[in-house]
Amino acid sequence: MKTNSFFFWLTLLTLILVSGLWFLHSLKGFDYFFDFSMICLAFFIFLSLVMFFLGKRAAASSNKNLFTAIVIFFVFGKLVFSLIILLTYHKLVQPVNGKFLIPFFIIYLFYTVFETVFMMRLGKLESKQ
Repeated sequence: MKTNSFFFWLTLLTLILVSGLWFLHSLKGFDYFFDFSMICLAFFIFLSLVMFFLGKRAAASSNKNLFTAIVIFFVFGKLVFSLIILLTYHKLVQPVNGKFLIPFFIIYLFYTVFETVFMMRLGKLESKQ
């Protein structure tokens, strides 16, 4: 995947999610944690950027195991940091219900699918070399 293509799809995904989150947070009961959703969105954008550039370097590397190691590291790291974000938010804000999880998991799902697609495309670069 080329860098321009990556940024195009990342921007499109982010705009779609911001629009969807804006609507979701306009509903009763979801209006309290818009800031949390934007923090999560920023986290996943940052993670996607780092994953793309490290994955691109690893795909071009002569070490064929480096790409796989980066994928495994990011899958585990994303899971751990997501858990830390959720627990920290829950501890600091003490929300009255678990509705803050719905936008989080929507963001998590969309960015996971996006990351899977671009990492698969980067992996094809690795197999061609």
